[in-house]
Amino acid sequence: MTANEIYTGAGASATLIPETTIKISELAGTSVGGQLLLTTADSDTSLTFTATDTKRLVPNIYRGCMAKIDRFHATTGADESHSQTLMIESNTDSKITFSQALHSSGTYKYKCTILPFGAPVMSNSIISGKPSLLSDNWLGLVNTFTPPSIDTDMKQLNLALGGTRNFGYQYKGAETVGEASLDLSLNNGSWLYYALGSMTFSHTSGNSNTLASGKTNGKAYALASNATDAYRVEGSEIYPPFHAANQTADKVNSITVTNDGAGIPFAASQTLTISGGGGSGAAASFTLTRAKNEITVNAATTTNYNNRSITIKAAASTTLVYTFWFDIDNDGGASQPTVSGTTTYVEVTTISSGDAAGTVASELATIINAQTGLTASATGSKITVESTDGGYLATPVAIVNGSTAVTTNELVVGGEIESVTVTNKGTSYSSAPTVGNVTTGSINATFTAVLGADAKADYKEITGDVSYTFTENDTGELPSFALEVTNEKGNVTDANYFQDANTQNLMTYVYTGCQVNTLTLTFAEGQEVTTSVGAVSRKAHRAETNYVPKRRVRTTSNLFNFSSTDSDNNPYMYSDGTIKIFGQTLARIKSGSVTINNGITAQRFIGNYDRTMASAHVAGQRTYEIQLTMLITDRTIWDELRNQNETTSSVGLIEIEFAKSNTDKIIMKFDNYLTTAVDVPFPDDKGALEVSLTAQARTLNSCTYTGDWILQG
Repeated sequence: MTANEIYTGAGASATLIPETTIKISELAGTSVGGQLLLTTADSDTSLTFTATDTKRLVPNIYRGCMAKIDRFHATTGADESHSQTLMIESNTDSKITFSQALHSSGTYKYKCTILPFGAPVMSNSIISGKPSLLSDNWLGLVNTFTPPSIDTDMKQLNLALGGTRNFGYQYKGAETVGEASLDLSLNNGSWLYYALGSMTFSHTSGNSNTLASGKTNGKAYALASNATDAYRVEGSEIYPPFHAANQTADKVNSITVTNDGAGIPFAASQTLTISGGGGSGAAASFTLTRAKNEITVNAATTTNYNNRSITIKAAASTTLVYTFWFDIDNDGGASQPTVSGTTTYVEVTTISSGDAAGTVASELATIINAQTGLTASATGSKITVESTDGGYLATPVAIVNGSTAVTTNELVVGGEIESVTVTNKGTSYSSAPTVGNVTTGSINATFTAVLGADAKADYKEITGDVSYTFTENDTGELPSFALEVTNEKGNVTDANYFQDANTQNLMTYVYTGCQVNTLTLTFAEGQEVTTSVGAVSRKAHRAETNYVPKRRVRTTSNLFNFSSTDSDNNPYMYSDGTIKIFGQTLARIKSGSVTINNGITAQRFIGNYDRTMASAHVAGQRTYEIQLTMLITDRTIWDELRNQNETTSSVGLIEIEFAKSNTDKIIMKFDNYLTTAVDVPFPDDKGALEVSLTAQARTLNSCTYTGDWILQG
């Protein structure tokens, strides 16, 4: 029985939930004219769908979030070019309700996109019929965690009535959710993204799986380059619902062959030139058809093969020419012929008198197939010969000295455009760019570029390390995430691992809209690198009945981003670091820290629907502070303290790097910095001078992280 069991720290856990754009219509809409749309209900104040185990919302988790609503014709699916942004008043597992009707007359259907702030990503139902969030993300090597506190504004009144010295009436005003505090041994660079605000990343997939085909549960997918978000597949569904990082048709999605040309010779570099259109970066290559011929042979006698030969060509930078000549029975009864031009003579000695046509074909195909640039296979008395590479060949197969024993038939003419592959879609094209003609053949090949947006097939499975670039976000809106805090009792079975009505088994809170206000990286001699994170929170959501926390992941090793390789999970060490300042690498740093402060303030607006949450968080003045304790050999840092002007990249950036390996490292570079304090002590023990330096950097030059951690949001 769990009713009388107390909650203890042994059952406490905290995990992260990504928050990002959630396109509900892509998850649960019905198809109308090629559009996935939601139906209205409740006098057109709600959007509704049918809940299933892959399409189920956590009740009221999106209360207070903003949603963009786009209107479409109810029967044709035509875009009505009408959009509005509304606050969500409430939601059930299959319905989202607003405080006003979405239209005053007519019948329409809608697309609904929940905006990222305070919007944790949903998950498939781990227990059928019960909702869950994507809350199985590992926080990393947490040393201490303090969830946000909840402070209530108490209103106490005397009511202008005498007779007692006690208050006459009291009630609660607005609730304020405080900061979450995390202290971690740093083993990944994800917190830098939340502190700085923007990212792009790239990865190289080790297989051909995409969101369009071959998607696998538990795996993440992203664009191979210039990616800004990743998707997870769980229960064969994509989370968050796929909406593509870029939905503007400003990329070269495909290239149409308008004339496949003719007579185009082999080329070592088969690339197309792409220019104009206002964008950049698009690249494409083409393949050429390969010369393919059929050779039919007869049964062998000495008279129908000896002193005869077959010339076969293969496409290459310099065309390869082979002359196959026959010495039936390998008895010296034939001699090598002489043909014009450069050729490689290949003697055929494995055919004997009386061999059937099928045997002749098999033996000859084996010899042809052994030559560079050719492939051959035999079926019955027929041999199919193909050039390994594409390109035009004049007379690709010829019978020399004539023979009724061998005939040829051309199946495919080489040197025409076979296909075009877009290797880089580029970006920011306002019109279709021009694709240059291929003019090296007898007939030019021509092409037309087709613009489009990213598609599921562009999102490749992440199988290895990811290279992130973090940059400053100056909009005042930083990326957010949610924290799930669960307390469970000791003997709760998997079947009962959900929020019960009386909280006798589990007690779960989800803190949404968390944003990093302060981030401090600390390093000291002989220790691991640690980071302290202070994150403001928007709302403390008490999980309702039937909610399944952590996606029922109950062991650390099964959390998302926990690696089966220990070295990936281990923290960065002080000994792995290097620091440069004033244009030189400092080898005598004893300890130090880097602090990023975002100056976030909570805002409340009228029409919030709930006194327990903030309407928005607005980032203010951003500051960077670097503190170092070091041993010195000269007075450089003292001179920098007296320097009136800031130090720029012309002298040297502040560069801080921590690396576990060449493929797992964090590099931060700061520019435009001033030395604001230098403390030179007077040591009574006659030991080394340990000098403390404080620098204020005005700008971030660059920040990169390479590792196996997968960021969503």
